[in-house]
Formats: sequence, C-alpha cells, structure tokens
Amino acid sequence: MTERWRDIPGFNGVYQASTEGRIRRYWPKSGRYTMLTPYTKKTQKGANRKALRVKVKLPEGRWVERPVLKLVAATFLNVPDGMVAVHINGIREDNAVANIAIMPHKQLGVKYGVRSCRRPVVKIAKDGKVLDAYYSAREAGRQNYMSYQAVMDRCNRKRKREFIDLPYSFRWDDERGNKHYD
Repeated sequence: MTERWRDIPGFNGVYQASTEGRIRRYWPKSGRYTMLTPYTKKTQKGANRKALRVKVKLPEGRWVERPVLKLVAATFLNVPDGMVAVHINGIREDNAVANIAIMPHKQLGVKYGVRSCRRPVVKIAKDGKVLDAYYSAREAGRQNYMSYQAVMDRCNRKRKREFIDLPYSFRWDDERGNKHYD
C-alpha cells in the first residue's frame, strides 16, 4: 500500500499526516514540505508520557505539542466524542492508520486501567479447601492483616513451609479455570 497524505483538520493546510503515521509541514512561500521529527517527553508523568509528540503551530500563532496518534486519527478516522484512539499492537511508535483502533473510554479503562493487571487470589486451608477469594494480593493482604508481599510470596511458593505459622495459605486463581492449589 502506498503512503497517502491528507491535511490535518484545524491547521488550514499547513500540516499533513500520512497513512504511515508521519507528520509534515507545508511552507507556502517555497512550496516545500519538511518532515517533523516526533519525540517523547521524559519529565511528563502519566499514561501518555511515552507517546510520540510533535510541536505544531495553531492558526492563531501559538505553538503546542500534539500526540502523533491523535493527529493521524483526526485526519483519517472519525473519532466521535467519548471515544479514544489507541494502538492495536501496543507499540507507541507505530502510528500507522492500520494500527489505530477507536474505543470508548470505559473499554480503555478495563483494558489498560489499574485493575487490568490484578490477578485473583484464593485463601486455602491445609486440606486444600477454598476459604475465601480476593480480587488481588493487596486486597488479600488487607483482609488478613498481612503485607501484600507476604501474600504474593505464598502464591508464588517462595515459602518452604507455608502452613507453619498460619492455618491457611494463598494461591493464584486464574480466570482460565486453572486452580493452583495442591
């Protein structure tokens, strides 16, 4: 597929985005284009700190930073209100149109939010009977007055004799149905 260029909306034809995720600027006096070099901010905190950005000049003359992903999505895809553009393969440097998906904020939170990395934990007795279930090792630690690291050590079987000090222990509980108790 050949690379296609389109004007980025809101910039009066000064900036263009390509289907391969590149941004260029048009200089009307000379009729030439210059490619903009994307960069990442090292000091910025938050989820978007690794997003590739470019500096563009708004029609009123103010310079601003914009993520390349948002510029390409606004140019080639219709991003309605309440929806977000995300990378399909998770590689933030790959801003090609084929790698951009549009999803609602709620679905984005479920996929990449705080709870997306949590693993469920079960509390088991010496005989293997399940006593309780928890959303995460932190919750299991709070409910049983332990540190979450102690819960994780038991789940990862880093204790040689795990029932020596407590009448119960903990195991990871996979969503796939693989129960990790003896």
